[in-house]
Amino acid sequence: MARFLNSRVTIVGLLVGVLLLMAGISVAMASGSTSEGRAPSLRVEPPKVVAEGCHGTVEFDAMAAGFDDGDIILITLRTTKGQIFVGSGRPNATGGFMDHIKMDVSECGVLTLQAKRGDSYTTAPLAIVESK
Repeated sequence: MARFLNSRVTIVGLLVGVLLLMAGISVAMASGSTSEGRAPSLRVEPPKVVAEGCHGTVEFDAMAAGFDDGDIILITLRTTKGQIFVGSGRPNATGGFMDHIKMDVSECGVLTLQAKRGDSYTTAPLAIVESK
């Protein structure tokens, strides 16, 4: 045992192993965000809206959760013609918000509603149909 511990390679190896373990633990503990591990989510209510003849005005609520208090959330709708700004929200202390959206549409289909904060975003489907 004494010969094993007298070897410089063994001692250096043990020290490097302990340092790597401590660095890994430090990184794991520091990687928590201010949102306490919450993953932002987005929901559309109702998820299916009717636009007679695929033209007209539709109304729905965008509800989100998992954001940080004080964030500014931009809500856009991705269509075949590009992105359209449709609303914004500020989460409450629990990270949730709701925005009532009323907008004109010119196409039917399943489109993507997107809630964006900084470089991160979350999405939800919105189905615009021609008739019930």
